[in-house]
Amino acid sequence: MTQSENLSNFLIPPLARQKFVIRFTLMTSLAILIGTIIGTILVKFISPSDLGRLDAFSLILLGLIQGVAIGISLGIFQWLGIKSYIPSIYWILATSFGYILANVLPNIWSNFAIYKLGANQIEIAIQSTLITPICYIIFGIIQSRALSKYVKKSWKWIAVPSICWLSLAIWFAPLNILFARILTPSEYGKFAVAIAFLRFISSALVLGIVPSVALCLLRKK
Repeated sequence: MTQSENLSNFLIPPLARQKFVIRFTLMTSLAILIGTIIGTILVKFISPSDLGRLDAFSLILLGLIQGVAIGISLGIFQWLGIKSYIPSIYWILATSFGYILANVLPNIWSNFAIYKLGANQIEIAIQSTLITPICYIIFGIIQSRALSKYVKKSWKWIAVPSICWLSLAIWFAPLNILFARILTPSEYGKFAVAIAFLRFISSALVLGIVPSVALCLLRKK
């Protein structure tokens, strides 16, 4: 096999990779932004003004609505970014369901544990630490099935969502500690928009760049 033939076997041709990574990351950013806006509008529309009066079921429902909005948006926009290489709309279903599973299920369990089981924060943190990685592994398995028709060794993709989650966890953990130490509650409120924007940019970059680079490394069938 010649070098040119070897390079042509990649799902994303080497000369198209830079453009692809930028496009995929931009589409992911749009997905998170639009999904967050839609989810926020839906939550405000159906929830009372006093969120402190919500019971566990209501909190779970609102979290589910927000997660579904972002998950569906992410699936659609990412597919628009890769449809030239992965034309199957199964990617939309796989990404939407996988995102909802990985991001909503741990929150559902946390709310259920607090309000119904009376679990303390330490117990919930331990349980979430166990549940979340499992959900992201399942997320990777679901997406790998969407890729299996088009790429060789699609099982390698199983680790990609987990890498995204771990990258964000490593970034956000010290960031949250830093904000807690240098900002008082009133100061945190003043910088809430800036902090939310930082979280948005971080999530968009990680969820866009990591999967797009991984797609560039896969070989097509």
